[in-house]
Amino acid sequence: MKILLDENVHHGFRALLVGHEVFTVQWLGWGSIKNGELIERANNQFDVLITVDRSIRYQNNFSDKKISVITIISKFNQLEHLKPFAKPILENLNHIRPGMVINLSLTDI
Repeated sequence: MKILLDENVHHGFRALLVGHEVFTVQWLGWGSIKNGELIERANNQFDVLITVDRSIRYQNNFSDKKISVITIISKFNQLEHLKPFAKPILENLNHIRPGMVINLSLTDI
């Protein structure tokens, strides 16, 4: 699966998503792009966007999109705080469908 990490997700999280092609917004040079345009650019190039931006699901309609979104609900976005989410994300990737929005919090783990 081809995954895009939003700029608010620590780039080191890439290494935890074993078995998938993982890119970062920064690496693509898309760092200053607003969410709506980011979704449009990523829609035909990626299967999943992983973010910690809780508002992205309210600012965009994903029902007609190819890309899905996984939102990590965490108070902090440092790598040590994101690591516990790697396993549940990998599990969710097994059944995610286009246009889905999944929110993961520590209570889900």
